[in-house]
Amino acid sequence: LQQESVQHPNLVVLGDFNDYDEATPDHIDSMPISTVVRDIRAMDPAITTDDLRNAAELVAKASRFTGFHDANQNGQADPPAAFTSIDHVLLSPALFSQIESVNIPHAHNPLDHPDHFPIVVRILMAPGPTPTAGRVRMTSLVPNPAGNENQNESITFTNLGTASMTLQGWKVKDL
Repeated sequence: LQQESVQHPNLVVLGDFNDYDEATPDHIDSMPISTVVRDIRAMDPAITTDDLRNAAELVAKASRFTGFHDANQNGQADPPAAFTSIDHVLLSPALFSQIESVNIPHAHNPLDHPDHFPIVVRILMAPGPTPTAGRVRMTSLVPNPAGNENQNESITFTNLGTASMTLQGWKVKDL
């Protein structure tokens, strides 16, 4: 990650981390059980200006939950403890400063699939010299499909421009 952050200052790391972010507490102040989120956010521990920021910082704390876990196995969504924030969208400082809005819609019943709520981040990007020539948007992300978590994960990128584009040099990674 260190080398990529220097080459690509507009870095996004997202997914189901299965842990909490101590720097951006969820609605019930869940404590991390590992250092994974902190380590990824830190990028290069010697350089504090490159630390990634959690988009959830911009969500009201009362709405800051992304996952449901029926720990008592009663088949009910028992707030607040049944809801936690284990999914994260971490952004480089340059991208974080361009966020227009962040929302975690809680419209569906988490007893049905999926048991996670999406994090919707809208980023205002400055248009380039030919704004319609090369615009790519992530239009779909399925990081945790039903069934085997090692299969059927998908990301869909859509070319919104008028010219063909190459994804050569692009990288999409999970933890």
